[in-house]
Order: sequence, then structure tokens, then C-alpha cells
Amino acid sequence: MLDQDWHLPDIKKALGLFDSGRLDEGVALLTAGMDRAIKAKDRNAALAYDVVLALMRSEHRPFFDLVEQARERKIKLDAWRSLSARSAHRIGNQLFASLGALRTLRGLDAPEAVEAVADIEASLERVGTIVKEFQRFSVNEEPALLPTDLRPLLGDLVRRYQRVARNVEVAIEAPESLPHCQVDRNQIDQAFGELLENALHHTPPGGKVVVKASAMDSGKGVLVAVEDTGPGVPAENKERLFEAFFSTRPGGSGLGLAIVRQIIENHGGRIRETGTPGKGARFEVELPAAPKQETNP
Repeated sequence: MLDQDWHLPDIKKALGLFDSGRLDEGVALLTAGMDRAIKAKDRNAALAYDVVLALMRSEHRPFFDLVEQARERKIKLDAWRSLSARSAHRIGNQLFASLGALRTLRGLDAPEAVEAVADIEASLERVGTIVKEFQRFSVNEEPALLPTDLRPLLGDLVRRYQRVARNVEVAIEAPESLPHCQVDRNQIDQAFGELLENALHHTPPGGKVVVKASAMDSGKGVLVAVEDTGPGVPAENKERLFEAFFSTRPGGSGLGLAIVRQIIENHGGRIRETGTPGKGARFEVELPAAPKQETNP
């Protein structure tokens, strides 16, 4: 059984955290205490926590607004991930059945059948890609972080896209050495690969896509920008670019940029679009530097 005033030390400690500017820690302590009070059916303690939270909310309104926005966004993302997992499973089952029917059609020699099979195969490949996007988004896999030099990783990625780009120049501008960052190489390769594919899709023939990398002025990380000479992002779409299932591309799933943001934020970084509408898109990614003691010589 809890002591009658068990909550007072936690509240006092939380107030001290607020006074020292450690707002997130203070909120976490008060929220955990509120949960304990509710589970213990201690109305007095729950009321005390509620009153203190209300007072802090009034005094630190901007911070609590950000906390509430983050909470709402997490709830929405969790719901989308759950939906994505269920959808991937159901679509996958239908895809498997369709492939079985396709094998039967392959045995037919009529020209119409051959053409139909080719069309169906192309459609199923696209469905398969969408299923994989649903799965990646729903799993939200934690990155396996290792100190990494981004320069060779980005260079390899640009070379791959140089080979497949048609009538569009793909280039990289970066110093020979950059601060090492704590990243999962496969996930970061996937994120920047998606940004390059997106840029190539919107860049007209004769245009250019450039990956620019540099050390941040603060010395605390690396800034990577993917720029193109396409039409740019309309101002009214900038706020929704990274939302799940928002897409302006015909046939797009709307998960590509959502997955990119998910990966970057899981790495402790951030992404934003800073291009000028009508003059091309520019996606900026900031990734934190690895601790010096963990950096390879």
C-alpha cells in the first residue's frame, strides 16, 4: 500500500526539473506519477499530479503544445502502421493468387494472351513494390547504428543512379572527408535512394540532380541536400509532403517520403524541403555526428 504522501517527492523533483529548463524530464516524471496514482486508485495523488501538470501547462504553453502535437502525430502514425501491416497481408494474399493464375495464362500461345500476360506481370510487379513499402512503413525497424563516413556511401549511390538515369545528369558535390555519422548503412542508402528516385521522376530531360554534402557549421553533424531542376514542390503541398499516403504522383502509394522521414528521425536527424516552387525541389537532411570516441581513425 502506498504511503499517503508518496507522490510529493516526485512532484518536488519535477518542479526542480522545470525550473532548470529540463521540461521533457519533468513532464515524463509527472506523467509516470499520474499513471501510478490512477492504477493505485489514489485520487488525492492523481489530483495533485493533475493540478501541477495544469500549472506547468499554463506556464510553459509552447512546450506543451509541441508535446501534444508530437503525441497526436504518434497516435496517427501508429494507426497508419497498423493499417499498413493489415493491408500488406491482405494484398500479399491476393498477389500470390494472381501469380498462380498468371502461370496458367503463360501456357497460351495466342498473341492477345502473351500481351495480356506482359501487362499483368507489370501490374503485379508494381503491386509487389507497394506491398514492400507497406511492410517497411509498418515495421519501423530500429537502425543498427555504426560510425560511418557518408562520402563513399553517397558516392556509390550516385554512381548507381548515373547508370540508370536517362537524359538527366546526376552528380555529387562533397569534400573528400566528412564527419562520421552514426547510421544504419542499408537504411540510409534506402532513404537517399528514395530521394534520388523522386528527384529523377520530376526532372525533365536535360535537367540535373545533385547530391550536396557538407559538415554542419555547428560541427555536430552532416547536411546532405538532394536538389533537382524540376518544377519544384507547390507551396500548398510542402506541409503535407511527408505525411503517410499523401502523393501527387499517379499510381504512387504516398509512403516513399513518409518512410524517408521515419528513417531519418530514427537516426536522430531531420528532413525538410526548402526548394523554390517553379525552380526545383531541394530536400535537406541533417544527420548527427558520431561521438568522437566512436569514430574510426
